[in-house]
Amino acid sequence: MSGRSSIAAVALGLAGLLVLPAGAAGSTAQARRAGQAAPIAFPPGLWEGSILFSGSYHTEGVRGDGSSYVSERTVTASGINFQLLVDTRGRVSEGTMEVDIAWGDENSGSNPGTGTPYRITNEHRQTGTLTMTGTAGRLSGAGTLSWDSQTYDSDGDLIEEVSGVESVGVEWVFSASEANCASVTGKLVEASGFSLVASALAPRAIFEEDMESSNELVALLWAWPTVDDPQVLADAVAEIADLADEALAGIPTVEELLALVEEVEALRLEFARLTRCQTVLPGFPPQATDTWLAGVLRTALVKALDLGEYTAQELIALLNIGVRGQALDGALYQRFGNALGQALDNAVEAGDVATIADIATAAGRYGYTDVYADAVAALAASGQSP
Repeated sequence: MSGRSSIAAVALGLAGLLVLPAGAAGSTAQARRAGQAAPIAFPPGLWEGSILFSGSYHTEGVRGDGSSYVSERTVTASGINFQLLVDTRGRVSEGTMEVDIAWGDENSGSNPGTGTPYRITNEHRQTGTLTMTGTAGRLSGAGTLSWDSQTYDSDGDLIEEVSGVESVGVEWVFSASEANCASVTGKLVEASGFSLVASALAPRAIFEEDMESSNELVALLWAWPTVDDPQVLADAVAEIADLADEALAGIPTVEELLALVEEVEALRLEFARLTRCQTVLPGFPPQATDTWLAGVLRTALVKALDLGEYTAQELIALLNIGVRGQALDGALYQRFGNALGQALDNAVEAGDVATIADIATAAGRYGYTDVYADAVAALAASGQSP
């Protein structure tokens, strides 16, 4: 099991913890002095939650020819759950929403022209996974859902059955009304694509001469921190060490080390949330652990350079991982510079202009001035520019 999986496996409620993030008081005071409301934001770390979708939508009326109709849409099952990884700026860096909702439509009335009564029932279900992005102020879930629908006549006999992937995606946008270290709550504010969820934004009631409707559908968001338990976090740290050992059992790959740095980032964000929320875990200081995590990545990268033979592009990917994981010390930084220089010599000898350009870009980005100058000169000699 990965480090993040061990974190996600335990969902501990924090209903009793109502501590504002560290610095929130200062930012609130500044906002008040400026005459503005304090911003609502997720504290960093792992969050999980649900969309509470329920209710019914009733419409009835009389058509121009005098025939009548009644439509009742009712949510029969709702399973919309999500998990978010929030960075230190309150932005969702990773997020998924698992959707499984069902509702029924019961339509009855009299047929236009003939006046004969009818009663048709539809059962609908939407399932799928949406990608979540944004912030607490505008949290979006977007993607394509699968659809199943059955239509029954007044005798309960199946008339039609339709299923498949929707041709048009959906996007549901939620806005938080309250956020603290214990929970984030909000509601649906925008919706596009075909789904009953969008109907939660319709007017609560409409009364016209030939039609009236009553809307009791609601779509509310509730999120909570995934963990706040010393042992769970300690286990996650140990599993990251195991992940590093597994990656280095042979010649480490870029994919293995990238998975390692992603697990490290998830855990770091959880420590950042604990620090911001002024939560102290006895016997498990986050600051020391954060330093240790950087050391794990540093050791992995050193061994990767010792054991592996990489293409220039893989070498650049490893360098990106080191920078991203805050794992480069002076010695490791120099080793990557030497490796880039050797990769450049190989690319020049092979006449590989594309690789020379890649090395020039990486060297310029990370301050390897000599390698950058040599790469630019090699590109110029080949009639190219960086």
